[in-house]
Amino acid sequence: HDLGPIAQVVRDRGAFGSWITLGFYARSYRAATESERHLESAIDGIADLQLRELDYQGFVPSILASLRGMLDENLHAEHTEIRRENIPVLAIWGKDDEVIPIGGMGKLAEWNRAARHEVIENAGHGLAYTHPTEVLHAMRDLMRD
Repeated sequence: HDLGPIAQVVRDRGAFGSWITLGFYARSYRAATESERHLESAIDGIADLQLRELDYQGFVPSILASLRGMLDENLHAEHTEIRRENIPVLAIWGKDDEVIPIGGMGKLAEWNRAARHEVIENAGHGLAYTHPTEVLHAMRDLMRD
């Protein structure tokens, strides 16, 4: 999906994009994490744990690698092969996720009609720790089939 113009510069502009990421991503990450500190979580102190990720030298470069790699690739062929091999797919979508928006559901459904989709209301990108019961129920239901 379109992550916006800054992400496109970071992804497409080599050394300049790296400089932007290494220089400014931590500030953006801190602000985003702090803005979600009030959310209920199954993990005590999740915001502090997430902020500690910035202490790891490879964390920010891994975000850059994701922008330049996986998040920019068209995975149609891979999803077609997954469908052809009858590998079960469960996509759990946070209705309010701004990182991987629910709009991607249509593309995945187009590529793999057998994929099962579960939408969790009032959930953002951290749905695994903000809505763990709903996530586990979706996984359990898939395992029963």
